Amino acid sequence: MRSLCLRNSGVVMVVVLGLTAGWAQPTTAATFRVSPVQVVFDGARSSDLLTITNQSSEELRFQITAFTWDQQPSGEMQLTPTNEIVFFPALLSVAPGQERKVRVGLSGAERGNVEKTYRLFFEEMRPIDSAQDGKAQIRVLTKMGVPVFLQPRKVSLKSALEDVRVAGGTLMFDVANGGSVHYMLQGASATGFGADGKKIFQHQFEGWYVLAGGKRSYQTEIPPTDCSQIQKIVVTAQTGVPGTSDFSELKEQILQAAIRCGS
Repeated sequence: MRSLCLRNSGVVMVVVLGLTAGWAQPTTAATFRVSPVQVVFDGARSSDLLTITNQSSEELRFQITAFTWDQQPSGEMQLTPTNEIVFFPALLSVAPGQERKVRVGLSGAERGNVEKTYRLFFEEMRPIDSAQDGKAQIRVLTKMGVPVFLQPRKVSLKSALEDVRVAGGTLMFDVANGGSVHYMLQGASATGFGADGKKIFQHQFEGWYVLAGGKRSYQTEIPPTDCSQIQKIVVTAQTGVPGTSDFSELKEQILQAAIRCGS
């Protein structure tokens, strides 16, 4: 048995492995954390230390891997193995209640005009002795991704709402990043108003990273009964740069008139 779940926050991938021999005992899951939650390299700094803490009551084993990180407009990550991020150790064990340090650095990566983005994954490995009292267990293994950013020579911030439209009863729009560094999209919303200004429709969208030069595309269906009454749709989004107080409300984009579900 195998199942896979991907969560945006912290990019935690949970893999459930079932052992077929004998009968399965209740699922167990180890607990650990990695800090800091992201690494930022600039011209003055090219290495950092991460701490992995075992919060469980058993020894945990980990494998570490590095990837370049790009992103589809849908939010799906595109990962490619890389040698530009180096780390030591690559394999490690952490005793219960203890912590280990992992050194992370750059190898051959140079600062350019646009921020470079990577992901460093800490993947929990199956215990050497995975059986207990001769009975199989279902084990939850966790894979945690830590973002790594190599800042550009010059930092510029530029965000925009683009291509707000309704077609076939579906509202669509893009949140674009025209700057040289990533930002966090805190969230977005779309509100439809009738001729009298009354709110008829509202939808909230989840946010995540919008990488430099990229965009995040959103869409949602408008119920036909609402669409026929809407005269204006207002889309807003809030962005911010992690670790700073730079949060801004993107300019409202207003879609007015001739909004029909069949348009």
